[in-house]
Amino acid sequence: MAQQVQLLKEQTVLLQQNKSRQEIDFQQYKQSHDVLKDVAPSLRPVLLHWQKQFRKDVEHWATQCDLTDKYSHLAQSSELMKPFREESRRKWQFPQAYLAEAQHITDIDPSLPMGEIYNIQESWARLRLKHAQECQAFVVAHQQKAKELLENKISTRTALQAATDQWNAWALQNTHLSTPARHSSEVMAKHFAEMCIREEIPKAKGRLVAAEESRKKKHEAILNAEAKYQSMDPQQLFALLELDRHAKVSVHRDGTSSKSVTISKYSELAALVKKLPSLADMYHIKYSERLFLCQHLLPLQQKLQFAVSSSFQFLQRMPVVVDKDYEIATIDIQNLYPSIDTEDLISSITALLHDFYSDKPLFAQVLCNLLTLVLRNQLVLHRGEFFAAFGIATGLSPGVFLANLYLDALDKEVADTHVDHLAFYARNRLDHQFEGWALTH
Repeated sequence: MAQQVQLLKEQTVLLQQNKSRQEIDFQQYKQSHDVLKDVAPSLRPVLLHWQKQFRKDVEHWATQCDLTDKYSHLAQSSELMKPFREESRRKWQFPQAYLAEAQHITDIDPSLPMGEIYNIQESWARLRLKHAQECQAFVVAHQQKAKELLENKISTRTALQAATDQWNAWALQNTHLSTPARHSSEVMAKHFAEMCIREEIPKAKGRLVAAEESRKKKHEAILNAEAKYQSMDPQQLFALLELDRHAKVSVHRDGTSSKSVTISKYSELAALVKKLPSLADMYHIKYSERLFLCQHLLPLQQKLQFAVSSSFQFLQRMPVVVDKDYEIATIDIQNLYPSIDTEDLISSITALLHDFYSDKPLFAQVLCNLLTLVLRNQLVLHRGEFFAAFGIATGLSPGVFLANLYLDALDKEVADTHVDHLAFYARNRLDHQFEGWALTH
């Protein structure tokens, strides 16, 4: 009789185990949160705690993988990470009198290349670069070890063992459970852990693949941009840099972004944008008439006798019938803006303002004072430092007006001096180089 009872118990356990396996086979098509519903209520928080920790470990592993890949690419291309690159460029202010007298110090200075004259600044730069490279190599090596540690931590064997340890701790607190119930809960806990591993690892790998593809696209975009900029017209490049400096980036709901910029209608930049219509496809450009000086210098420029806005306008103004002995000659003024003497410019423009606004002497004086304030306090930002600008600073809104008005005296002198040799004379008022054209013989 006892043997029959024992056999009946064994058959019951086998039937329950078989039923559990069938249920688990069916649950292969479920997600982890679905499996959790069938787990004992007291076991759920234990498994949720394990799941939360496992997800953290997977995120840390994915982050380390991403960083390791980035650092490997930098190392392969012999580039430095940003903090090390900045550190390698730090300078040291040695006494000026010592710079010319400094000598190589054995066991302190880096080895000096054969035949090279010692320079303390170059030796310092080599030393900083060497230290930066050593620090980067240190970081890359330890990042690789950190990745391997986390990779082992999220491996199936280690993760399942951690889940089993959590279940064992729970089982010790629930000794009243029957053997079938204990077995069922153990199987369900293991199945839940396997489901979590199967869900989280592919997600993380998918993010890594997407990040790598994004890096490749950015790299290709940079190469394409470099190729584009190398072949770009200098004026277009200047306009792009100026527009980008003043642009505001707007991010839309669909994730796309656009750049908008507001510029003075009468500025040099506006003239360039109108000359290069392709820029309007890259920026949402608004024109403003609010700049005070530009607004009140414009009428003076419009009255200039010899200024034209383009070569097409030059051809329009050119006489239809010209003697055959005449030919077109050009005058190029290179690097005009910084070549103008600031005080001479102020003197010339103030005289023109007083003459043009002679019926409003107080208003003319306000314009002159404002102009003097602007021209004597021009600053440009270069590599984080401010420098005083002379003449007309590139990008100054009223700059194109000031240059045109200043050159009007030159136009008149050319026309008056060579009146016997000129059939027609005009000057382009939009180009940085201020090109003059003439029909002469």
